[in-house]
Amino acid sequence: MIQSTENITYMSKKIRILHLIVIIIVNIVISGGIICAGLWPFNFFPENGCYLNEELQTLNFKAPGITYLRFFRASDSISSNDSPLSIKLELESSRMPEYSAYILDISNRSGERFSLLQWKSSLIVQLGSSRISFSDVMEPGYRVKVAITAEGSVLNVRCNKMQKTLKGDLLNKLLDSKPLLLVAGNDPSLRKAWFGIVYSLQLKKNGSSVDCECMPIKKRSDSDGEKQHSMCRLLVPERMVPLKMAVLTPPWEDFKKGRRYELDLLLNAAGFVPIGFSLCLLLTLVFRMKRYWMAVIIICFLLSLFIEFSQSFLITRTSQMSDLILNSWGGALGVVLYVIVLEMFNSRRGKRRCV
Repeated sequence: MIQSTENITYMSKKIRILHLIVIIIVNIVISGGIICAGLWPFNFFPENGCYLNEELQTLNFKAPGITYLRFFRASDSISSNDSPLSIKLELESSRMPEYSAYILDISNRSGERFSLLQWKSSLIVQLGSSRISFSDVMEPGYRVKVAITAEGSVLNVRCNKMQKTLKGDLLNKLLDSKPLLLVAGNDPSLRKAWFGIVYSLQLKKNGSSVDCECMPIKKRSDSDGEKQHSMCRLLVPERMVPLKMAVLTPPWEDFKKGRRYELDLLLNAAGFVPIGFSLCLLLTLVFRMKRYWMAVIIICFLLSLFIEFSQSFLITRTSQMSDLILNSWGGALGVVLYVIVLEMFNSRRGKRRCV
């Protein structure tokens, strides 16, 4: 009798160890699958979709790309004086994006920025929290000329034959600060690419002399040799490397209307349900933890935070606050599912005992 009891105890321990091994393997497989899905595709630093057409002397953005310029040295910075500042662009859009695509972005370390964006067929000029827009000017295949002049606290914007004004002296203050980052064809985090052709891009200050001319496009003659020392050329890197990290982008910024976005939200929540369920099995059957539900939610939150932080380094993925929230909710749903299954199992087990 004693020997049979020992055999039963030994068998129960053996089954418990087997359960532990199975649960650990399942957790590793599921967690590894979720992390791989979060990092997919694995082409972390793709080739730059921006290239210089030597024959036509144009900047082409046929795929997500970037060209940029950093002002670090005093000789490269925009001189500060009361003379008007001017930005001139000639461009042509090749598609109408469903999101706000960045054509030009100038920012400093303090987060102050001036941006020129396209949303569908509209051209948007944004200065800090203020913005103006020109509707139905960015139709694919049509050239658009944009001229921006900052005089004091007034920003005059001319788009083809239309003209609007925007109040604020932020642009002058922005260009007087160092270091400064100018990005064309994308935002600094490389999440909102613009598609089209840039025929010319100029940024001038100090009256007739050029302190910064961002034109890798047109060739300069020998007569311009005297100005060469004060001219800056845009850089076109071979690989897409983010200039600024975007960690946990707020939901209102990454929102995109459509089935793909809704499916992504659903998968983020559903993907963590099996992780939450498996963790409940592990913590209750092996570690005999009473407040297992709290530990499961915390583990799911930390795992999701690790994934989102990793994605902030990758061009092909985005770090979103909505993903972190939905992953945590998915883990909580896994706990609820475990409680339901446990109640059903206990009720059936009680009925068998009564019989």
